[in-house]
Amino acid sequence: MKKRRHFFIMVLGSLVWLLFSVYLSLAWIEELTKLFPKVLAIVVIGGIAYLPGFLAANLFITLLFVNPKPLTLPFSQPLTVLIPAHNEEKNLYFALEALSRQDYPGKLEIIVIDNASTDKTREIAEAAKKAFSLNFKILSEPRKGKHHALNTGLKEITTKYFVCVDADTVLHEQALSLISAKIAQEEKTGAVAGGIFVKNRNDNLLTRMQYYDYFLSINAIKHLQSHYGSTLVAQGAFSIYDTALVKELGGWDEADGEDIVLTWKILRSKRSVLFEPRAASFTVVPSTIKSFFRQRRRWAKGMIEGLRTVKPWEQRCFFAKYFTFIDLLIPLIDACYLIFFLPGIILSFFGFFYLFGPISLYVIPLFLFNYWLIYQITVRQVFKPLQIKCQLNFFAFLLFMAVYQILMAFSAFLGYLTALWPQKIPSKNR
Repeated sequence: MKKRRHFFIMVLGSLVWLLFSVYLSLAWIEELTKLFPKVLAIVVIGGIAYLPGFLAANLFITLLFVNPKPLTLPFSQPLTVLIPAHNEEKNLYFALEALSRQDYPGKLEIIVIDNASTDKTREIAEAAKKAFSLNFKILSEPRKGKHHALNTGLKEITTKYFVCVDADTVLHEQALSLISAKIAQEEKTGAVAGGIFVKNRNDNLLTRMQYYDYFLSINAIKHLQSHYGSTLVAQGAFSIYDTALVKELGGWDEADGEDIVLTWKILRSKRSVLFEPRAASFTVVPSTIKSFFRQRRRWAKGMIEGLRTVKPWEQRCFFAKYFTFIDLLIPLIDACYLIFFLPGIILSFFGFFYLFGPISLYVIPLFLFNYWLIYQITVRQVFKPLQIKCQLNFFAFLLFMAVYQILMAFSAFLGYLTALWPQKIPSKNR
C-alpha cells in the first residue's frame, strides 16, 4: 500500500511539472512552428524538454521516499558465485582475491567459466585457486558468448541463490553478506542488483566522467525502480539471483543484453527485482572512446532486445509495466537530443533560439537536485558505513554534465540502429 501511495504522489507531482512546462512553452511552440509543422514542433519539444523533465521529476520525488530497511545479518546459507571470463588475465586474479576476503559466514563455491579465452585466463584462475583458500572449480566453454558461459555454469549450481560477478569486478568485503541478506528478506524477490562503482576512475577524463555516471545516474535510476520492486537491470557485473527461478526461465538468452532480458523475464514472472547499494562493488570501465561506444551501444541494443523479448504490456506487475513503457520513450529522447537539441545549442550562439528555448534549461535544476539527493543518500548509506572514500572532481563533473551526455546519446543511438538493422551495423563480441 505504501508503494502505491508513493507511486501516486510521484506520478501526480510529475504531471503537475509537465503541465507547468507545457504552459511555459506555449510561446516556444509558436516560435518553432516557423520551422516545423505544429505537431512536429510539439514532438520535438516533448523529446528535449517535456519527457526529460517528467522523468527527472519521477526520480526527484521518489528519492525523497528512499529509506532502505535494515538488513538482517548474517545470512549463512551456502552460496555459489559465477564468474564468466573471456581473456581476463589482467583482472581475474583481483576479482578472486576480493572473494577470498569476503566476510560471508556461509559456505562459498566459486565457479570460473573460461569462455574461449586465448590468453592466460585459465592459468590465472589455477594460480588463484592455489593462492587463496577458496572452494572453486574451473569450467571451460568453447563457444564464445557470455550467455554460453553463464548457462554452462548454471548447470553446476545446487545452492538456493547464486551471484554473478564479472571477471573485472572487485567486491567490497561485505558485499556478499549484504546482497544475500537483501534477497532473503522477502520470499518473492527474484534478483537483487548490487551497487556498482568505478574502480579505474583515475585513468583519464573519460573514466572520471563515468565515475559520476555510475555514482549519480545509474545508481539513482536503480533506487527509483527498486523502490517499486521493479529494477530493470540486475546487471551481470554483480547481482544475486534465485537459482530455481533462473533455471525455470531457461537461463540467459543469446543477446548482447542478456542480463536485461533475464531481468525482464524475472519481472514478468511477478517476482520483484531490487537494488542494494550497500552491497558495493568496483568495476573497470572503458578508458577509450572506442571501447566506451562499444559498451554503451551494447547496452542500448540490450534494451531493445528486452523490449522485443518481453513487451511492456506483458509485464504482470503494474510498476514493471510502467517502467518498461518508459523505456519505449528513451530512444525518442536520445533521437531528439542528437537531431534537434545539439544543433539548437549551436544555432543559439548565432542568435537563433528555435530549438534551445528556456524551458529546456528549466530541466537542469531538477537534474542538479537529483544529483545532490543521490549524493547525500549514497554518502550516508554506502560510503560512510563501508568507509569508502568519495573522490570529487569539479572539472570532471562539468564535463559529465556537458560532454558526457553527448557521448552517451550518440553511442545509444548507434545501439538502437544495431538492434533494428543488425545486418547493416554488426555488433562486435564482448
